[in-house]
Amino acid sequence: MTSEDVAKRILVVSLGIAALVVLSTFFVPNDDDLQAVTFVLITIWLVPFSYLIRLRKKAGRKPSNTRESNPKEEE
Repeated sequence: MTSEDVAKRILVVSLGIAALVVLSTFFVPNDDDLQAVTFVLITIWLVPFSYLIRLRKKAGRKPSNTRESNPKEEE
């Protein structure tokens, strides 16, 4: 998985949770309950977000035992 793929997934997950937070304002009548629902949704969001951030860091690293070829050396 490339770093760009992970970034797209982070965006989708974040926007999805943001949409759920907005929708919860329409369905939860009490402000205290709304605050609890929002905290739960944020907590749920942190799990895939932290996992995807870790994947993004791994995708951005290059293995240390490989060398990139220098085009000047090939001439």
